[in-house]
Amino acid sequence: MMSLTPRTTTMYPENETVAFSFKTQLLALAQSVLKWLGCMAHIMCRMVLNAFRHHPSETNETYVQHLWFTTKTSLRFVVLSLLLFVHGVFPFIFVRTVSSQIERIYLMMRSRILQPRREMIENQYDI
Repeated sequence: MMSLTPRTTTMYPENETVAFSFKTQLLALAQSVLKWLGCMAHIMCRMVLNAFRHHPSETNETYVQHLWFTTKTSLRFVVLSLLLFVHGVFPFIFVRTVSSQIERIYLMMRSRILQPRREMIENQYDI
């Protein structure tokens, strides 16, 4: 028959020392890993921020200014697309509207592009 008395274990002092040493090493390792992860997170945050700032700074804008400009330009293209569709159905309406607006957008964009890139584009497309 089975006994219902609980088993007792004896604690040896050397086991406590080993356990303490292991916990200390584990804690030190965890702190090192967290410090490394913190550094990596900091590096990743800086890389992401740089990615958002790099291109707008090429056009002497902040991120928000660049976002505003691209939003206005894209909405302008949406409107021009609708006008172009209407012109396709009714060729006598908006005869020069879309093409003249595209020319204006081109001139505006051309003035924003830095000289070396502008030369490369012009040479590539024979503009």
